[in-house]
Amino acid sequence: MTDKPDIPYLIEQNGWWHYMRRVPLHMQDLDKTHKRFVKAALKIKKEDDPKGRAARKAIEIIDNETQAYWRDLVAGRNADARRRYRLGVKRAQQLGFVYASHQEVANSTQLDQVLRRIEALDKSGWRDPVTQDAMLGGTVVASSVLLSELVDQYMRLPSVLLSSKSGGLKGKSEEQIAKFRKHREKAIELLIAQIGDKDILSLSTADANKFTDWYLQYITVNALGTDGPRKHIDVIRKMIRSICERDRLTDPDAWGKNPFPRHEGKRNAFSIAFVRDVNRPD
Repeated sequence: MTDKPDIPYLIEQNGWWHYMRRVPLHMQDLDKTHKRFVKAALKIKKEDDPKGRAARKAIEIIDNETQAYWRDLVAGRNADARRRYRLGVKRAQQLGFVYASHQEVANSTQLDQVLRRIEALDKSGWRDPVTQDAMLGGTVVASSVLLSELVDQYMRLPSVLLSSKSGGLKGKSEEQIAKFRKHREKAIELLIAQIGDKDILSLSTADANKFTDWYLQYITVNALGTDGPRKHIDVIRKMIRSICERDRLTDPDAWGKNPFPRHEGKRNAFSIAFVRDVNRPD
């Protein structure tokens, strides 16, 4: 078999579509799970998908998972546990549930919800470890991306790198890119200061409320407008939403909507003293 490039690759074997990607050279010493290639059966027959359209969508999901696995290895995290957690979250979403840890399931006072999870697991198959995790929360390791990692990963997204719109980097100068990044880093820095460095999937309404309450007090004490907190919450929500779209996860959207109103566009009137004393051109 000839070497395949270090990109997601769709191949056909015995009438079925498969995903394959060569393990990059810099990952070969870290990735003990795979040898030279990452391979996965897509469970899609070529005769049912002759042009590979559905298969290409499937390999995009698998490749996102593969890259997340490599990022965890580089960062020294328990990549296998985090990968299993991610798969459990996705499987729970597919079955119509919100992922919950085993402690949350065990301590739940909603017996009907627990029974629904058990029934769903019974229908899907008790022997499937991913479904077990999805319904009973077998893996409790954080999953996707920490807040402290969010800006780096967001700025590497193709939708950001290749867009020339206000939310993209294409065509921007180094100074503009630095300003773009600094604004998002500041928003995350303020959020982490209030709630800690959490996984983006674990953000809750309580976290959002804590940050909102702190910001409300801050702008009240300092007699500031709402533009700053509104923009910070907007970029936080957008970054989280974009990463969740990349990894095919449901955005927790802890705020629901931005609690701070937009500026109405009316300028505050100049004071009489300012109008009287300001230097005016002859």
